[in-house]
Amino acid sequence: EKWNKANLPVSGQQQEKGAPSAYGFYLLKKTIDIAPSDIKAANKCMLNLGVIFDGDSTYINGHKIGHSDYIGMNRSYPFADSILKAGKNTILIKVLKYDRADGFAKDARPLLQLGSRKVPLNTQWSMLDQRNMEQPRPKLYDPKNLPASLYNAMIAPLIPFAIRGVIW
Repeated sequence: EKWNKANLPVSGQQQEKGAPSAYGFYLLKKTIDIAPSDIKAANKCMLNLGVIFDGDSTYINGHKIGHSDYIGMNRSYPFADSILKAGKNTILIKVLKYDRADGFAKDARPLLQLGSRKVPLNTQWSMLDQRNMEQPRPKLYDPKNLPASLYNAMIAPLIPFAIRGVIW
């Protein structure tokens, strides 16, 4: 499978130029070098991705550090410094897309925080497009899509009436 290049944040404007805009998901991957001294000095590690539409699962070196299905929520994932290693480290983000064209908010400024050191991540990433959902998934927690809501709102009110026919 072919990994393409994409700059973060991946947003509506870039999607018009070939980035994912349909239902499904896409993967973003970036390898960064971290010095041993940065790991020792990192008393607090945090990955700040900004706002993502719709959901995401985020990994560093194969360890899941965060996941959210909340639409439009700021993603800040704390993680243990033991996940990091001196040298090359890989960040992988699986961005889920349910019902909108954006991935990251246009003003997102993703960064990796290692103690007081901040590593900006709004640079070029590798992207693998895996948009393969055949039809849109219903919005999460949307009561109108639940069977009880359909029955109670559309069928139950008609029960007391004697209906002889319907004009179409």
